[in-house]
Amino acid sequence: MTKYNKGIRTFYVLLGGLSLLLMASFTTYKSCKTANVNTLFIKEQIQLAIEATDFEKSKYYTFKALKAMYTTKKNFKDCGCDDASKQLNLAEQNLKNVVRSEGMEDAKTFLDIGIKNMNICLQVLEQFDENQANTS
Repeated sequence: MTKYNKGIRTFYVLLGGLSLLLMASFTTYKSCKTANVNTLFIKEQIQLAIEATDFEKSKYYTFKALKAMYTTKKNFKDCGCDDASKQLNLAEQNLKNVVRSEGMEDAKTFLDIGIKNMNICLQVLEQFDENQANTS
């Protein structure tokens, strides 16, 4: 009777471990996909800020992008793509400089740099996803 109980217990431990492993891999995949979608949204907001006709509208879109960055940082951490996270941080610093700038000309300079950071971020995320798919 004890061999039977020991076998069932081992089976459940293995089944639980396998389930946990599967859930963890889907969580990473979901975090990376969410990070990618949010990065596209941030890039779109920066583009709208660049195209804005007045400084206040530009700052409005910049604030929307910054807010999205704060919510996206956890996804980047869960995803594990450190290089993309670094680009997000660089873009964040440039957007903070937009808010601090005194005119549209200075703001556009920082916005141009910020959108370049987001383009690099998207490229790095894409490469990271490809590498993850190849290793799985």
